[in-house]
Amino acid sequence: MTRSLSNLVIAALVMVVLGVGAAQAAQWTFLNPTEVNLLERWDADGTYGLPVVYSGDPAWRAVDYSAPGSGWRVNKGGTPYLAYAEWTFPQEVTLGNLDVFWRAYNHSPNNYQFLDGDGNIIASNADAGRFEGLYTHPLSTPVTTDKLRLQFTMDTGTDYYLAECNNVGAYLASGESLAIDGTYNILYDEDAPATITGSGYSPTWYDHIHGSNGAKPDTAGGSIQFQLSQKYLINGAFIPQYDSGRYLANMALEVSMDGASWTTVYSDSEWHFRTENPPRELGYVVLNSPYSTAPLLAQYVRLSWGPNLNPVELGEFQLFGTPVPEPATLSVLALGGLALLRRRR
Repeated sequence: MTRSLSNLVIAALVMVVLGVGAAQAAQWTFLNPTEVNLLERWDADGTYGLPVVYSGDPAWRAVDYSAPGSGWRVNKGGTPYLAYAEWTFPQEVTLGNLDVFWRAYNHSPNNYQFLDGDGNIIASNADAGRFEGLYTHPLSTPVTTDKLRLQFTMDTGTDYYLAECNNVGAYLASGESLAIDGTYNILYDEDAPATITGSGYSPTWYDHIHGSNGAKPDTAGGSIQFQLSQKYLINGAFIPQYDSGRYLANMALEVSMDGASWTTVYSDSEWHFRTENPPRELGYVVLNSPYSTAPLLAQYVRLSWGPNLNPVELGEFQLFGTPVPEPATLSVLALGGLALLRRRR
């Protein structure tokens, strides 16, 4: 084989290896996409959440919280009125399941409905009394839509104070696939136990069913460290907190390739709670505008904080990233191609 032809073959092998790596990254999908809440997402512009519009009361919040007691609060009025939140998906999705978490019987309406983009009722729980906890709505027939609305009538009953919706979930139908491309929370697949320092935690603090009260560490400060099963380009993180009295102080988010040498993604010495200006009134939204949106390669992620007068309560930890092919795999492909060339010379 001539030198020029060999160079061409080597160049082609390099392109193939790079192509395999790109294809592998592009083909990573969630093991069970029907478990992934489509409303909890990281957008390409470095912001969190789907576009959502509200009606009925300004107390609706733009981001849901998974820990009971810190969600959307809709106040009663002097007369009944319709309240709703409506999400718009970037493209049509085929839904197979919906859920909603109400804080308590005396913090809920006595009716609610889910509607698709055409205004069709696809699930409801009307005139069933007050609600408390998680209510799931498997759809008998999958629904393809570009919007989802949760609506309910705020009545004037004396048996409740207000409506507090802690979380809403929208999930793909069986048979659908969902790429792991930095848009959705990778901890749905990376659900191995984290390494925890400090005390007073719930072991399921990042539970995606949203039924737990989250982490409640003591006042001395501590940290939680995740060792992921593979390397990711980390492009976002969202850490919802319980309420305005139990919040992070002296917080730091760090990433590492080996668990020994750490890079600080975000840190400050301030106290943070929901009455601050965006994005901190949402709890913590890190790697978010106006912060850095550059992806960082990592296999370890650590969240830490300092002492607090009150226990810190975290709803869950949502982490967003794109898997990166192992260089060793690509090297084997390249070396195999070079060995083939040597045998042919």
